[in-house]
Amino acid sequence: MKVKLLCAIGALLFYTPSFGQNPVPNSSFENWTNGEPDAWFTSNLPDGEGSNITRTSPGYIGEFALKGSVSPYLGSPEFPYIPLLESNTSDFGFPVTEAYPYLSLYYKFQPADTSDVVSIFVGMMDNEGTVFGGGFSEISSPSDTFRLLQVPMTYGAGQPYRAFISMTINSYGVSGLPTIGGFFVVDDISMGTGLSPTDEIANQAVGQFATYPNPATSTITIAFSLFKDSFVSVDIYDLLGNNVSDVFAGELHDGNYSLPANLGSLDSGMYMCRVTTAGSTLTQKVWVVRS
Repeated sequence: MKVKLLCAIGALLFYTPSFGQNPVPNSSFENWTNGEPDAWFTSNLPDGEGSNITRTSPGYIGEFALKGSVSPYLGSPEFPYIPLLESNTSDFGFPVTEAYPYLSLYYKFQPADTSDVVSIFVGMMDNEGTVFGGGFSEISSPSDTFRLLQVPMTYGAGQPYRAFISMTINSYGVSGLPTIGGFFVVDDISMGTGLSPTDEIANQAVGQFATYPNPATSTITIAFSLFKDSFVSVDIYDLLGNNVSDVFAGELHDGNYSLPANLGSLDSGMYMCRVTTAGSTLTQKVWVVRS
């Protein structure tokens, strides 16, 4: 379902109406009941048999934040128990009345292996449950301090009714499973017009990041913004970690950029587009479709 969702989202048009209050419930994870964050679904096992989503302190905003850890699975200590956080309440997601252009959040990430990433999905549905927009991003660079991530959201035709958010740890390693010991911390999730860089993300140079069209047949445009002057490399990798296209490498000033990338030599399948600076790395999935 998620693969189909991402393919649909990638081909949609960008849309930015007016915006109201942040609709994400319990967005700073201050409220917990019986070890569970209010208004969120987690991968924690029932009756206290196992918890890999826990409350941690201090948070970026307020006293608490949420921590998702890759821990040993009960009865199979060598098998990873993968954390999952979803805003899937009893009515699936949460109510919205606006098509917000960004999902923003603050995070820490300590992977136990360099092939591990935090994957974030956000989707927008109409009143019939049809997904007509959303976004996707991945975190690959370790950080032991809170950093800002902004996920651009794109839309087709539809009236916002409910939205959902999902976070987990994935791996691009040979096994496809994340390594035990890795974890992420997340706090202050919001939907809105996007945030300006702050002191907490002073070392992060790259901000907004999008690829389109996605899926693509021959070429894509890689769009991103820089908060400050930086050396930037833009590359495309296959799922084995091989660099299949050097799109750009060089010094750039702060501002907005759109770079074309030729995909004509690549086979059909999924690839990773990566924008790297001295202070940050952002990654997005790119699908290549051959007729």
